[in-house]
Amino acid sequence: MKHKDLRPWLSVIAGGESLVSHAGGVLLTETARRSGVSGQLTRLLGRWRKPLATHDPGKIVADLAVAIALGGDAACDVAVLRAQPGVFGRVASDPTVSRLVATLADDADDAVAAIAAARASARERVWNLAGAPVQDGRVVIDLDATLLDAHSEKQDATRTWKKGFGFHPLLSFVDHGGPSGGEPAAQLLRPGKAGSNTAADHIVVLDAALAQLPAALRTRDETGRMPVLVRSDAAGATKEFAAHLHTCGAEFSVGASFAHLDVHTALAALPKQAWTPAYQARRPRAAESGVQIEPRDGAWVAEATGLIPLPGWPAGTRLILRKERPHPGAQLRITDADGLRVTGFLTNTARGGPAAQLADLELRHRRHARVEDRILPRGEGHRAAQPALPRHRPEPDLGRHRHARRGPAGLVRQARAARHRRRLRAQTDAAADPRHRWTAGAHRATPRPAHRLDLALGRDHHPRPRPALRAARALNRPPTPRPRTGAPADHAEPAIPHAQPQPDHKEDQPRQLKITVRALRKIEASSTPTEVAPGI
Repeated sequence: MKHKDLRPWLSVIAGGESLVSHAGGVLLTETARRSGVSGQLTRLLGRWRKPLATHDPGKIVADLAVAIALGGDAACDVAVLRAQPGVFGRVASDPTVSRLVATLADDADDAVAAIAAARASARERVWNLAGAPVQDGRVVIDLDATLLDAHSEKQDATRTWKKGFGFHPLLSFVDHGGPSGGEPAAQLLRPGKAGSNTAADHIVVLDAALAQLPAALRTRDETGRMPVLVRSDAAGATKEFAAHLHTCGAEFSVGASFAHLDVHTALAALPKQAWTPAYQARRPRAAESGVQIEPRDGAWVAEATGLIPLPGWPAGTRLILRKERPHPGAQLRITDADGLRVTGFLTNTARGGPAAQLADLELRHRRHARVEDRILPRGEGHRAAQPALPRHRPEPDLGRHRHARRGPAGLVRQARAARHRRRLRAQTDAAADPRHRWTAGAHRATPRPAHRLDLALGRDHHPRPRPALRAARALNRPPTPRPRTGAPADHAEPAIPHAQPQPDHKEDQPRQLKITVRALRKIEASSTPTEVAPGI
């Protein structure tokens, strides 16, 4: 029987001119095929396939994973793959994808277990071929949580501890060591209000992560120990989680929370000889290879296991403290002493043996920070990939209003407005008559709203003045005399009263009329419809 692959075979040519969008996704699809993930998904998700269905559920799930890896954040983003059938093969439509997701959601536990089993089988095959990521004889699993924003009302989306809205998932990664990064092992989607140090959630994620390891790497030896090291920050420093790790036989290295530990007593009892220089890793220089370990200036470590009681913790738990000079601008905490920043962690690694010195254990624990580069937290400078926002074309009305003063039509409107202002100035002498109506639009004049105080977050918006107020301002503004040299007599404009030279004596000055909106409203109330100023 001739084998028919679900995806086309492609060849990569360097230096070509033809470009294909998102061609890097071919590496993901080919890796999934060669590692066995695609085949396992097809086999284990076959029970959810309809009898007359065209698309395979395993391929649909794999296409969704590739779409997310390419930057998508919704099921409809699989259209990026559908647009390149020559690269990604036949991709299901959005309704087909939605129906499959709904079908799998009806039997969520079995579907998640099938997907996890497919991943575990492919991981075992790859590790057998490429070698397991073992560090000092142990597989290192890092646990950490992150925040994901939800932009709409979704299931289990609640307020987060950073005053956002979304989810608070807990993730686990297998650390490869060095610059090679790591790979996700298990995850637990939690509501945004989930606690950071919930021991039950840590136990669930740890059990799911251990199930992803090959059987040979999670088998206990004659002493009951498992070659697995679990690292976490202070959120995982709970007695219940430590007891579960001790029961499983795994080693742990979790950050110590000083809320229930008398650190000041231990610091006062520790002699200076107990503090040894801490280590740091640096890049290799010339004629060197690999990561180089050297003492760190301004940092020391010491063990305070017997100085602070640890009731409720498993037998063999050790407390290791670290003190260092704070960075410039750092603010000390109440647990710090002598101007030095004091931190610590708890571990059940036994004394003695290679890579078991205090400085080595402290450096091993600080490498847990590499997990921050593998998750997508919201508030510390990292952010999930967001699709490009659509670009809206500007409305034609906006462009027309913006350039309204340009062109012949704009010049005509400006000329009409200037002629209207000159006529208002020419009728200033008639303003003494209270029955006179100044403008044709004065009956529509409304009082200007009361001025609001400026807000603390910005300036207040002042509405444009009404037509009556504009007319009053035009009347109160002193006109600018215009030169008349060389103008014909028949085209001379009428003399403006305000343009006459003013007397030198103050008592001889004519009384100027102050026109306001209230005065215009009184004029309107006392005037008749037939009394309209000439020329208006």
